[in-house]
Formats: sequence, C-alpha cells, structure tokens
Amino acid sequence: MGLALAALLALATACAGQNAPLLIGMDVTPTVPPPSPTVIPSPSPTPACNDPAAGRAAAAPATVQVVAGTTAGSGVAVAPHGRVVTAYRLVRDHVLVSLLLPDGRKAVGQVVAWDEASDLALVAAMLDGLPTVRWAPAEPVPGDQLLALGYPFPSQHGLGGQPTVTAAVARRPVEASGQKYISLGTDLNEGYSGGPVVDLCGRLVGLVLARLGDGGEAALSLASARPIVERLAATPTPSLGPEESALAANMATVLREGYLPSGRYAAVTAASERFYGLHGICLDSPDSYCQKVLFFLGTRYLGADTQRPSRLILDVTPGERPGEVVVIYASYAPGDPDCCPTGQPVPIPYYWDGQRLRPGGVPPGH
Repeated sequence: MGLALAALLALATACAGQNAPLLIGMDVTPTVPPPSPTVIPSPSPTPACNDPAAGRAAAAPATVQVVAGTTAGSGVAVAPHGRVVTAYRLVRDHVLVSLLLPDGRKAVGQVVAWDEASDLALVAAMLDGLPTVRWAPAEPVPGDQLLALGYPFPSQHGLGGQPTVTAAVARRPVEASGQKYISLGTDLNEGYSGGPVVDLCGRLVGLVLARLGDGGEAALSLASARPIVERLAATPTPSLGPEESALAANMATVLREGYLPSGRYAAVTAASERFYGLHGICLDSPDSYCQKVLFFLGTRYLGADTQRPSRLILDVTPGERPGEVVVIYASYAPGDPDCCPTGQPVPIPYYWDGQRLRPGGVPPGH
C-alpha cells in the first residue's frame, strides 16, 4: 500500500416520517371553521446511482495527492476549509506535507490528528475552496458497483493532475482488528493509499487502506471510517512554531515555483536571520531525477542553486561556517543510469553574505 496536504462533511440526512401528526390547538370553538388540510409534499425520489461518469464527476474534484517527504499517496477532502483525510502511515512523523489538487492548485497541509489503529489521519490544507465529498447513506452490499480514486505512482505526467479512477465491485465484508472493511475485488497501485472509494453517485463508502491476504484491495468501510473521521475532524488545528511557520511558507513558494518539497532541507543562522535551503523535485517530471535547491532568508525567496535542474542531489546540510548551506550533488560518468551515479559526490557550499547568495563552486553537469 502507499508509501510517496480539511475535516469530514457529515451530510447524511434522516428522512422525515410521511405521516407526521398535524398539531391542532385544543381551544378552537365550534363556530370557527376547521383549518384547511396541510399538504405534505411527497419526498423526492432518491436518484439512481448507476452512472460511473457522474460518480467520477462528483468525487474527483475532492480527491488530492498527498506527498509527505518522498512518499506519495492519496486523500479526500471531507469538510470545508481544506480538511483532508488520508492514510496515517503516509504522513507518519510529518508535521507538514504537500497537497496537489486536481484543479492545479498546490498547498501545504498540516497533519493535525490521527488514529493509528485505523490508519487514518487528518490534514488541514492551508487554503479554502476545496470541494468535498459526502458520505453515502448506507454501506454497499456485495455486487454494488464502486469507484476507487487515487494517484498511481509513478505517473507518466508527473505529480498532481486529475486522479485515476478504477472500477471496483463490493464483495464480502471483512472484519479485522475490530474494523470493518469492504473487499473491492481489484488490485490497486500503492499510490491509491488513503484515497476514496465511492458509489456511482460519488458518495463516500470507504477509504483505501488495506490489502487482503489474497492480494486484493480493501477499503475501511463507512461504518468504521465515519465515526473516526468525525472525531478527528473535531480536533483544533495546533499552532505552528516560528520555524515550522517559516518552513510552511517556504514550502508553499517551492510548490509555486514548480517543485515538490522533498522534506530535505537545511536551516542555519545568517546575520541574525534564518537562511534556508530546501530541496525540490520537478513536479512535471515522470521520475524524480530532476531536482533543485531553493534558498530563502526567512520567508524571502532568494533564488535557486542553478538555472536548470540537476539530475540528482544527494543531500542538503548545514555548512561549517555561519550562513552556509552545503548541497551535495551526484556525479555521473558517461552512460551511468539515473539510479546509479559512479562518480564521487561533489559538495558545493552556498553562502549568504548579507547582501547576496554566493556559490562556492559549479555543480557537476553545469
């Protein structure tokens, strides 16, 4: 399942009784004509959920790609103000993650709550206006047509974009560790982890979280997922400290510049301010061998290490002197594949002298 940033909108409504008693005052005298009969409108028929295109159109705008460091998976917005639910194992040990929306927007998310037993986590996206899904009124029954949405990884078009939709069929329910799962009868790429499973009306029936012993995928069902998500959604968003707040702002800039913050960064003190170097991966690359380091003084963007990306950057570390960040580049010999450079790594220091960013050398390949 997926390794690779919002609370739940509970919209299930209870049907009103069709024969509710009409309340009539007991002090009415015989000379007053009786009130006109109250017309009770017939309930609107429940729409049939039989159109996969309609289900996709309803759920896809709320399905996002969640990237924690270099681990990518999926999530779904379940409440206004950018509350996203995803797989806990995807965001474990992270405070800040990246969220790539299907409408092209990119945002930083804060991991605010989680339930390790169910493998669910809640991420608060630092934006508004994210579409949401609503819960289905009931569990699917075996044979129901379903849709699983997510972001297979790696992708031919790079990170983000529209989610992939895979048809599934509800099979027997499965009980495990006190949780109820829906067997989906299909195999899913690991990038689907944390993504939604919906009916053909686009209503949420579960979240992709488990693989069965026979190799098929399973979703944590409506009955188990909904109460946990509602509890997580009630958690207030914790305040970030000064360093995390600056890092969140800088991650947002890295995303706007077209790069994914990988989680590798260095922060040092330069002339009483914080000097940051953040490692980024090209968002439009189908693989991760397209990388840059972007530099910040506080939250002011200073520029990148090179004009064009490098093939592979091994690390970003604090330098030996104040105001210095060292970027360690891979060195490729002719014919080396992307994965396996054979040259000696090349460390290049970058120094903020109080007025400008000064590189201490030329990276290999540049």
